[in-house]
Amino acid sequence: MVQISGVTGAGAGDWNRTFGIYDVIPNSFKIAFGFLPALPEGFPTAARVTFLFDEILRVLPLYTRVNLGPGTFQTRGYAPQGVNSWQPKAGQKIVGAGMGVTTLQLVGAAVVKVGSDLVEQHYHAIGMKVSPTGTTPATPVDGLEISDLTIDCNMDGQPLREQSTYTPVACGAVRVFGSHCGIRRVKIINWGTKTLKEGCFVLSIIDASAATTDGSGQPVVQETTGSGIEDCVAIQPSPNCARETTVLHIGGLKNAQNQAQGFATAPFIRRNFVDGMLPQAPLVTLPPPSSLPITSGPGTSTTSDFDPATALFVGRRPHNRGVDTWLRFSNPRDPASKWNGYFFSFLTGTDDRSLYVNLTGSQGTTDDSSLVILGAEIRAIAVSSCAEAVVEGNHIYNCWIGGPYASPLFDPPVGEPTPLPTLAEEERRDPLNALNIRSLIVRNNFYKNVAAGPYWNMGGVSGWVSDDIGYNLNTGIVTITTIAKHHLWAGARVKIEGAPDVRYDGVREILAVPSENTFTYQLAPGQTDLTEDGSCYWRVVSGIDYLTIDGNIIELADLDETEFAIKEYPLAANSTAQTYRAFGIVVGDNELSALAGPYAHRQVFIRNNKVRYVDGQKAPTVANLGPPVGSAMQLAGIKQLHVTHNVIDLNATPKLRTFRIGTARFFHNTRPDGDIIPHRYDEPESLAEDAFILSLFERRRR
Repeated sequence: MVQISGVTGAGAGDWNRTFGIYDVIPNSFKIAFGFLPALPEGFPTAARVTFLFDEILRVLPLYTRVNLGPGTFQTRGYAPQGVNSWQPKAGQKIVGAGMGVTTLQLVGAAVVKVGSDLVEQHYHAIGMKVSPTGTTPATPVDGLEISDLTIDCNMDGQPLREQSTYTPVACGAVRVFGSHCGIRRVKIINWGTKTLKEGCFVLSIIDASAATTDGSGQPVVQETTGSGIEDCVAIQPSPNCARETTVLHIGGLKNAQNQAQGFATAPFIRRNFVDGMLPQAPLVTLPPPSSLPITSGPGTSTTSDFDPATALFVGRRPHNRGVDTWLRFSNPRDPASKWNGYFFSFLTGTDDRSLYVNLTGSQGTTDDSSLVILGAEIRAIAVSSCAEAVVEGNHIYNCWIGGPYASPLFDPPVGEPTPLPTLAEEERRDPLNALNIRSLIVRNNFYKNVAAGPYWNMGGVSGWVSDDIGYNLNTGIVTITTIAKHHLWAGARVKIEGAPDVRYDGVREILAVPSENTFTYQLAPGQTDLTEDGSCYWRVVSGIDYLTIDGNIIELADLDETEFAIKEYPLAANSTAQTYRAFGIVVGDNELSALAGPYAHRQVFIRNNKVRYVDGQKAPTVANLGPPVGSAMQLAGIKQLHVTHNVIDLNATPKLRTFRIGTARFFHNTRPDGDIIPHRYDEPESLAEDAFILSLFERRRR
């Protein structure tokens, strides 16, 4: 990094600032502007910029307290292949003088040249290595605390290097791995990502890792305890993100070879405030927009009257975006559409709903403009790889998914390589948000203007493992003997494929774990023709064992039936027929349970929640749109379900949507006036009322 100074004349403002340098030779180096500046006048000088904060933190020992006074401290932060990165150490405490008083600003987060390749990375102002190096696992930093300061991720202020437009990196605040780590009273601003290769994790704690395989082929499982994020504030995201951003994250890493994963004990995310409201766009007089993606309407096309080579986006709502900026567009129904990518918008249309867009460079091949989405998702909270986790007392505003959020595992069919996700899909394939959850409580959170509150879109399967399988004729117990320690548990779900007899195959619930290298499941005994032993493939199914959702208030975005939201079950066989709806609570299985066998989720309690639209508004709020149609719950693939004492004030019918449920209990779910909301499952209170009415008819007849 260099500071240019001493330039006079018309270009002084363009030249006299800090740059990242590249292509260094003994007597020269290059800097990038992103535009053509005026020629420099005066007597320019270039001075290397040093980062005292980084230099000091590199040499401080373990268990050191770092007190930061008022002011702004610049840092190069950490990236896996970052230049001059530093990492915190175990037991350190980095303490500011207060949010808004002490600011730690991330600078110099640029694309790094490794050999001849330009590497687009994820930077954190305070970060550390979380992935293994060969057979050497990452080293946890137990007891690390970060508190009482503001972290400016500076996404839109990072330097160009060999790019002419924008800096394709992701910029977050903190990523750590260890037990008893705390992120407290930290304010985060200007976070996000401008690379299609990296989603952004703003405050992230890796709570468990099984990513390492030792020299003997066994997974090295690292599990933490007692780490969490509390009393933090995340506002002012970058307005032009290229991909999804997860703001508050606790999650783990699985082993790619043997699919083992670990589980942290008692992680927590509590009393935080997240607002996805975007900053006010320049020269736009409308109020600042929320970060919720905008759905296209009639008139959207890959050509326009302005220029046949220019695309026209027409939103169903005012987009409130500025011009001369890069924006994310996607077509969730057609991965081959030209609209999937990060494109330059250079001119507004005839009204506040339209934008002219340059699709040059799109990898798409079709002109499908039937459903185009403007904007990238902001997901407030994500939690996985945990047991006894708590998410409570958080306030979430203007985010696509409030959370906790979990996506499905996605790995290829047996014997096929993992395909690279298309631009329409990559936001749904996120290994850091996709692992199993043993037990989780979500309580007393407030969500406003979200397309979904708590959201578990699970039921995916891991990559495959090949091991031996055998059947006990007398007991019907099937035993799988693994080469590597599997780290599964009784009640986990696995999908069996390619066994010597098709009766072995299917989604199975593990009966017992006799040893670290065996697990069992049950078939019918006495099948005399099922005695052949052999090998099979098995995959881990993602799901939740025990989940409680209690006392939350959820105000859904007022999306009508024409707007993009959460996929509505039953999933359409053809993507063009897929329908969407906002949902207060989603516990999904991606229709895995339709394959028969065990459910993706074991036991779910949903009680004492209130679900309504934003500010209780049930009528249309935007011209040419209909009333909101969001529903209270979409629940699927659950073995035991309890839904009790929830209050629902929504237009949708039905308000409670259920699919592939085992044992279900619905009790006293009401409208605000106290009327019972009927459901196809028998409800004890409804049954009691029906019995009372029938008894009156009996008396009268007599």
